[in-house]
Amino acid sequence: MKKKPEFGKYSYEYGFDNHGRLIRVKRVNEFTTPISHFDEEYLIYDKDIIYSLEFSNIGEINVVSKCTYDNGNIVKYERSLVGFEEDANLHFEKYHYKNNRLSELSVFQVTPSIELYDEQKYTVELNGEGKIVKLVGGSIESGIWEKTVFNFKK
Repeated sequence: MKKKPEFGKYSYEYGFDNHGRLIRVKRVNEFTTPISHFDEEYLIYDKDIIYSLEFSNIGEINVVSKCTYDNGNIVKYERSLVGFEEDANLHFEKYHYKNNRLSELSVFQVTPSIELYDEQKYTVELNGEGKIVKLVGGSIESGIWEKTVFNFKK
């Protein structure tokens, strides 16, 4: 950022390590007060895992996440809102591959405060360029997988 952005306009500042990896994101939190405040996220790299800590404008940890890779492919993403105990939750995604191409995605959401457990599953269809052209799936309720087709066009 060259200057502090006007209220209501998003802006980001990025920090990189000497290997060119993103290690810090500073962003405007326009919802705190009419005077913009900044939230910050820090990324920590450990082999095939990237950890993230997100801090509020007053220095409290709001969100923690962990992203796991295998041979350059994301295989699991875990994220938890931890700012307030009563709002704590867990969101995680699992990615499955066939022949090094994404074939399936599972999404889980656990929100203890409202006793919610949500599970979704999608099969993925890719074109020759490896871009997603179709997702088939949706929520799993009482062991039954509700399948909806999502087509993606250019």
